[in-house]
Amino acid sequence: LPFAGHPLLGAARVHLDRHQLSNATFATSNGAVRISNDPADTSSMQITQAMPTEMVTEHTAELKTALGSSSFAGPPALYDAGARHLVVPLRTVKELMEVRPDHSRLSIFEDMAINCYALENGVVFNR
Repeated sequence: LPFAGHPLLGAARVHLDRHQLSNATFATSNGAVRISNDPADTSSMQITQAMPTEMVTEHTAELKTALGSSSFAGPPALYDAGARHLVVPLRTVKELMEVRPDHSRLSIFEDMAINCYALENGVVFNR
């Protein structure tokens, strides 16, 4: 992956603690990432990275078939921040719970996570 935030945060925690630093900039294939921490609060770190780019997927029909869903609440969006995530809005929590991914059909979506969600009564549910 050009960028993976969780492993980078772990490595940064060790580096910052070992060298008694409050911040450092790390070079990744996706660009420079600044990580800061408060040495007095070891439960918190701050990461500053580029905003993910958003793209529209051209495979909406294939995605519906692969997820076993007949309709979406809006167009799926592909976000790339080094790790790619396809975000799929579904109309109801019931539809969300009925998603049955066909992993062989999902294989056309290389190198990405697929995140389905539904908004109901102001609460976001995801799967």
